[in-house]
Amino acid sequence: MKLALGTVQFGMDYGVSNNLGKTSNEEVVNILAEAGKSNITLIDTAALYGDSEKVLGKTISDSSLFNIVTKSPVYHGKIITKRDVDLLTDVFKKSLELLNCENVYGLLIHHAADLFAPGGESLIEAMSELKSQGLVHKIGVSLYDGQTIDRVLELFTPDIVQLPINIADQRLIVSGHLEKLKNYGVEIHARSLFLQGLLLMNISDISEHFNPIKYYFENLEQFSINSGMSRLEMCLDFGSSCKEIDRLVVGVTNADELKELVEVTRRIDNNKYDYSSLSLVEEEYLDPSKWK
Repeated sequence: MKLALGTVQFGMDYGVSNNLGKTSNEEVVNILAEAGKSNITLIDTAALYGDSEKVLGKTISDSSLFNIVTKSPVYHGKIITKRDVDLLTDVFKKSLELLNCENVYGLLIHHAADLFAPGGESLIEAMSELKSQGLVHKIGVSLYDGQTIDRVLELFTPDIVQLPINIADQRLIVSGHLEKLKNYGVEIHARSLFLQGLLLMNISDISEHFNPIKYYFENLEQFSINSGMSRLEMCLDFGSSCKEIDRLVVGVTNADELKELVEVTRRIDNNKYDYSSLSLVEEEYLDPSKWK
């Protein structure tokens, strides 16, 4: 199963289309049970996702069922000091404690820019040391754009890269960066498949902030009508058909949502449609941090 489970909703209220708030612990148990039944083996979390790691540690009955990926702290200084490096190690070991496991599948630098600050290479060395100790199987970085990919590859070859991609945001496909990463042997985890749920919302429910690109959502709807596919099916079909992508990290607020995603993923006909015409030109709307 190409789907992976994102867990930011387990630790905090997240998502432009999320009207339910933080997922309850009881529902997390149901979601994890559904993931296990559906052969979803990878879970993505982070120390900065509220108490997501703590919730997972309390609700995962058997940690051997899942490969867990977590992330480093985010540093805001102009240089990376020894104290910062020690913080990475301390936070990671705290993550292991909270997750109630002896090791994890992946550890990613949460903010790629930290690697480019003076001393940033020491963060890579610290992660490599954790890997050599058997505390983490693969190391890598979470990033946003092709320029950052190029800079990261100049520093080291990550085992894993997590990046945004969806029907609207096809920049890394067009630029060839997905193919470049795969040529380096990098495992690619794609997030933002639904753009925080924006791509699935009814047009009438979308914020006025997006009025300048209202035409885009009308195009999505027309494509849906012409293809006979729901927008959910379109998004999942698009992601599943990208051969370079190893995992599609999706977030849900309840087990029924996850069950629907699994059912849709299993029935879609990959590569039947060309979604290149749905690439959004106005890039400022592709980054949720810039939304009002």
